[in-house]
Amino acid sequence: MIRRYLKIFIIALGLGVSLANCNSLSNSNPLVNTIVEGSENTILIPKKNDAGVWGYVDATQNWVIEPKYEDAWMFSKGMGVVQISEDKCGLINTKGEWIIEPNYQSILTFVDAKGETYFNVEKDNVNTLFDAQGKEIFSSPETVFSSEVLFNEGLYMRTGENGLFGFINSTGKWAISPTYLYGSDFSDGVASVSLDEKTRAIIDHKGDVITRFANDIDYVGVFRNGLAPARKNEKYGYINKKGETVIEFKYLDAKEFKGGIAFATDNDADLWQCIDTQGKVVFEITSSFIVPMGHGYIQAHKEDKVGIINAKGEVVLPFIYDLILNIEQEHYVKVKLGTEYYYIDLTTGTKY
Repeated sequence: MIRRYLKIFIIALGLGVSLANCNSLSNSNPLVNTIVEGSENTILIPKKNDAGVWGYVDATQNWVIEPKYEDAWMFSKGMGVVQISEDKCGLINTKGEWIIEPNYQSILTFVDAKGETYFNVEKDNVNTLFDAQGKEIFSSPETVFSSEVLFNEGLYMRTGENGLFGFINSTGKWAISPTYLYGSDFSDGVASVSLDEKTRAIIDHKGDVITRFANDIDYVGVFRNGLAPARKNEKYGYINKKGETVIEFKYLDAKEFKGGIAFATDNDADLWQCIDTQGKVVFEITSSFIVPMGHGYIQAHKEDKVGIINAKGEVVLPFIYDLILNIEQEHYVKVKLGTEYYYIDLTTGTKY
């Protein structure tokens, strides 16, 4: 079970998706049912009974779907991912009916910026992405994931058969051919790419180069709030889309901006600074690992334990947990404490 959750944790660090790691489909629609009409905004929370079996409750902890699953994840757009046994994951609606029968190693559901739903299923170690109607978009050995939303700004970065990076649209067609050694998600209207071993640049949605950065810059991250972390002479700073330095290159590590703040460290003592877009320090925190989770929450690690702080540096979840998975439905998280897994509502502290 631990190995399964570690895989989920790695994927979930940057994504806002519902997922389960639970055996390609090719030109085969896996849908056997539909969502319940009007259930798109229904909040059902996974909860275990005294026997350790997962079902779903409402906000008042009344059972809506009786416990019968080995594992379960939050509903999104009227769909919930469940696991009935090892390598047997499926997708259910709010009545507990199968939308996708439990025949897959893993299932991930996504919602794009337009509110369209997609799902990825893994079988025999091949991943296949489908739209909401069950139409196949593409298959790949790669797990489909996104650091923000799938098809952010209408495009998704993936690897071509030549091993280079490019961008596809929501129909699976190449919008920007795979010609890059490295690429990032689109954000703020641009994506960072490596044109060759020495040249970093940003491109627009057509693949046209907007800015070529100086050759002494060997890394450029995702642009948000007009800035991206970059590395020069083994130091990190922040640049704008013109390649101008906005926050000087003085950090040993630097994260991308999200919600007007970013985390950077200029020492080896695990002291992270939360900075604004001017480089002004908002607060500091000692942590061996920092993960911005979205929705104003940040995961931090102290003495091999995990907790959550908010954008003011206030502790939301204490540093007592062994594992915290991704944010679901804006303010719910699945946590592991000792051998027990359960959900917590970050706004109320309620345990499910």
